[in-house]
Amino acid sequence: MSAERPVDAAALLPAAAAATEHDAFNSLIERIRQRRALLAEWEQAIPAFRQKCLTELFPLRDKERQLRAQLALDLDAIHGGKGFSRNERSKLSELIVGLAGGVLRHAEDAEMRRLVNAHSDPDEDAQADEMPPADAPAQDEPRPAHETAKAQAAAHRKAAKAQARADKREAETRQLSQSIREVYRKLVSALHPDREPDPAEQLRKTALMQRVNAAYEKGQLLQLLELQLELEHIDEAHLANLDATRLGTYQRILKGQLAELDSEIQRIEREFIADFGLSAKERLRPDGLLPILKSDVAACRKSLRTLEAMLELAGDARQLRSWLKQL
Repeated sequence: MSAERPVDAAALLPAAAAATEHDAFNSLIERIRQRRALLAEWEQAIPAFRQKCLTELFPLRDKERQLRAQLALDLDAIHGGKGFSRNERSKLSELIVGLAGGVLRHAEDAEMRRLVNAHSDPDEDAQADEMPPADAPAQDEPRPAHETAKAQAAAHRKAAKAQARADKREAETRQLSQSIREVYRKLVSALHPDREPDPAEQLRKTALMQRVNAAYEKGQLLQLLELQLELEHIDEAHLANLDATRLGTYQRILKGQLAELDSEIQRIEREFIADFGLSAKERLRPDGLLPILKSDVAACRKSLRTLEAMLELAGDARQLRSWLKQL
């Protein structure tokens, strides 16, 4: 019985590396499709959320601000009355500043501004103004000549490295643009409407050509490749057999597009949080918007009940003093 022939591991390395590269390529395509689907979900979810905010949440918040302003004014009227200790007046001032400040965070109001100015501690503001900056720079001392020379040499080396990185990025950018341009030219050659005698097919190709031009102007390689697949100019086997150099170029383009999609999603989230006054500690998702709205509506109603109870309390000086002592 002859001995088994040993496996040539070195011969397997290129195939294994190619399989890994193709797996990474396919993973990038899938992640881009997921991000595009997520963007589409945001586009559908935000208008529905906005409508519910207009009808359910914003009226409650408007009422909450009205009650805050009324309570601040009522406490200010009580503040100057008899029977309150210095400590109790200090607590009342803190409450007034907090209530009025909450109103001012949403809109300027002369009465609320007056209350904040009247009940803020002027000593704290003055101390803050007088304190020097913690990171105030010390007076620079002249450097010795040898230290200056070393610093200049380091600066030259740093500038040279920066220039080398810039040159490399420029070369990669040219290569990436060339790859997108090659895909685009193949599509243009196959789709040119003027070369199609059939009127119906000419209309179809004209519409497809518009999609190709839009994808090319945005540098969207994946959409160009998808159009190629759609037009059957290439198939999945063609993509699977791409050489390593072309595959690496495509991956760099797709990584850039993935980063752009992630940036766009983050921008939408930031603007969404700012527009609706949310305080999300975790990344938002479109399917989580309505639960957030439901939670905010419940919190706003609870705040209204508290403010209404405090307004009643502000009408009874004895109960108010008793409550202040518990703070």
